[in-house]
Amino acid sequence: MKIYVDINTKRDGNGTKEHPYKLINEAAKIAVPGDEVLVFPGVYHENVNPVNAGT
Repeated sequence: MKIYVDINTKRDGNGTKEHPYKLINEAAKIAVPGDEVLVFPGVYHENVNPVNAGT
């Protein structure tokens, strides 16, 4: 699954391209091995803590 993140979005979405998450950590919470987190350009001030690790 592809999960999208864009700090410049107007409001937090559901991770789709049309409604991306605002923070990388939100995507990291739901991502599982094999998922892609696609991050749009911008400055993200946060600590990222992936819940699921693996390959």
